[in-house]
This record gives sequence, structure tokens and C-alpha cells, in this order.
Amino acid sequence: TPVMLVVFNVFTILGVDSFGMPGPRTVLAACVVFGAVSIFRLANRGGHQAPQRPAMAEPLVVRLGLAGYFLTLVLTMAC
Repeated sequence: TPVMLVVFNVFTILGVDSFGMPGPRTVLAACVVFGAVSIFRLANRGGHQAPQRPAMAEPLVVRLGLAGYFLTLVLTMAC
């Protein structure tokens, strides 16, 4: 996707890998930044209420598809 290409390029620069060749430092930079943003958002909830759980969970095929998609993206960044 076009957004993934932008993410590749930004984190390749942050990871100090050669441009167009993301490596382990790129994956590490992406994990650190996205992890920090996630932790910051979870810690600064403020007075917001937690979202309500849906009455029914997503089907297993949807959950496995999403997990496979993001695993593919991470592996692509690592290779």
C-alpha cells in the first residue's frame, strides 16, 4: 500500500539503513516508535471511558487474516 511505502522510507531513515533497503534497524525503529505512541496513548487516557466491547467478536478468519497481513508487513520490513 502507498502508506506502507511511506512508513518504509521514514523508518529506513530513522533506522540509518541504506535507502530502499530496510533492515533490522528499520524494524527496531518502527517497533520503538509505534510502541512508544501506543504506551503514551494508553497512559494518557484521561477521563475518557473505555470503549464498549462489541456483542460479538470478529470471525476467526478475519482475525487470522489481519494477523497474517501485519506479520507479512513486519517480515517484509525485516528482509
